[in-house]
Amino acid sequence: MDIAYPRFRKPRAGYSKRSWGFRLASSGFGYHCIEFTDPQDLRIAWALAVQREGGWLEVEELFVRPTFRRQGYGKGLLRSLQGLAGELGATLKLWISYADTAASNIAAINKLVGPFGLSARASGVRWAPLVATPSTEGEITPQELTPAYSGPQSPFTS
Repeated sequence: MDIAYPRFRKPRAGYSKRSWGFRLASSGFGYHCIEFTDPQDLRIAWALAVQREGGWLEVEELFVRPTFRRQGYGKGLLRSLQGLAGELGATLKLWISYADTAASNIAAINKLVGPFGLSARASGVRWAPLVATPSTEGEITPQELTPAYSGPQSPFTS
């Protein structure tokens, strides 16, 4: 695999943003990572995206460590992803996992993706109940999350 950003480990003072990825892997897709680190090189926020056919840059993971939330790192990741999508001639798509669909998270998701021209809606796939894409459909509400989107049933519960 070819590392797309070979200087990503260059030491930097203070908090920093770095990007890395693979131009082409065995699957034929481009893989990208954007991360923020603290002065001790601890990853405090990151996003992983796959460049797929059809012109999509699909974000499969976007995470900010709890102690660093509400400090602009999530928006910074989305800004960087939107810029990357523009460079690649792709459209941004964010997959939203079951873990993030608690009613208390829906407002945060809408607030995060809305300024980037994205809106969350039912995905239609089993493995991710929601997807955020460019849309004029508006925001999803907690009431729109039917029990079908509450996550797979655990075999350990009755």
